[in-house]
Amino acid sequence: MCCRSFPYDEDDFRHGADSCYKERGCYMRRIYPVFVGCATVLLLAFGHFVGAAQDFKDLGGNWASEHVIALASKGIVGGYPDGTFRPNETVTRAELATMMVRAFALPKASTDHGFSDARQHWASSDIAAMRDAELIDGYEDGTFRPEQEVNRAEIIAVAMRALNINDVIEAQEMEETAFSDIPVTHWASRFITAADRLDILPPYYRGRLRPNEPVTRAEAAAIINGILRLQVVEGEIDYADPARYVMSVRTAENALRDLTLAPSVTVYRNSTLSEADALAKGDAVYIVADRFGTPVFVKARGAATRDEIASRASDIVKGLLTPDQIRALIRRDWKAVANGFQVTLYNRLLEAGATPSEAEALMKQDWQSLGDMGQARLAEALSESLGISKELVVALFDRDWQQVKELAQTEATELLLTRLLFGTDV
Repeated sequence: MCCRSFPYDEDDFRHGADSCYKERGCYMRRIYPVFVGCATVLLLAFGHFVGAAQDFKDLGGNWASEHVIALASKGIVGGYPDGTFRPNETVTRAELATMMVRAFALPKASTDHGFSDARQHWASSDIAAMRDAELIDGYEDGTFRPEQEVNRAEIIAVAMRALNINDVIEAQEMEETAFSDIPVTHWASRFITAADRLDILPPYYRGRLRPNEPVTRAEAAAIINGILRLQVVEGEIDYADPARYVMSVRTAENALRDLTLAPSVTVYRNSTLSEADALAKGDAVYIVADRFGTPVFVKARGAATRDEIASRASDIVKGLLTPDQIRALIRRDWKAVANGFQVTLYNRLLEAGATPSEAEALMKQDWQSLGDMGQARLAEALSESLGISKELVVALFDRDWQQVKELAQTEATELLLTRLLFGTDV
């Protein structure tokens, strides 16, 4: 019988049922550990290694057996003295620290970790090593809480941070997620969405994640092995044909790697979300591809395009000038800057809390409609809110577009150059 026609529930799946799932909700008290840095992979057992992977007597038919075997064959995970792996037991933060140190051969910490509740703990040195490597942090009260269980959202965030694409993940624009219980406002929503795109999550997570559920050793094995099966390519673009979604990358070993981009690929070029057609020969790239070798996330750095400069500059001036106005600024089309600035000002007035009728009155200099508020007072308030000079506000209200052109040219250019030259990379 096809498994899709026979919906096992999640517990059946964990104990060896076919690759099926049934959405079922179960919510636990939310826990808020703070993970920082390029945190790496959570590994499974801190105990004794027991023989070969196939000797785990409690893995027969378990849905995650191939993942456990793959990791055990590399010496990454181990079992217990009684020959079991105990796939349904949970993972603690102390075990997390020990597994990461073991997997990545992290050096001993140069200083104490500083966590008040972990100084005498059996995993203290590993916790210190993790803290020294800036892979994991504790809580605001100075504790690490080593025996606290790690939940699903936490392990996904840790695993994804291991890929060194935090900036790309954080820059993603999201309107919804693929999980009914993960709103876009969830602290790990972007990491979860990225993990789902890379297809590294257990099958029964789909649709409903239950993020606060403690992660099991079997689930951790699946997520970790999923990360290890991903392909990371780093080098320089030797050839790019974005129209056909193909490119070649020359790696540090001087080998050429041909890649086919998916139309849904996320490109983060020069610290800005871009399209695939922005990729160019000579770009330095860091690529995370799925296990089949198809790039899903591409970080690139190269000569900045005019569109990138305009977009970045608009971000720097906090939307005071739109990318189109920045492009007009670059080509010195001051008339286009001034005309477009009227629309920008109107929108910013609405964002500042003005009603459409109030904003319209301000744009028309209809002071009578504004009651007793004087022009000078209004100009001062809007100057502070919008981040522009009071003189520019007055010029806008007076519809003195020649003055607007001169002031906007001066202020935008000064602000832009100051931020570009003294603190912001484009």
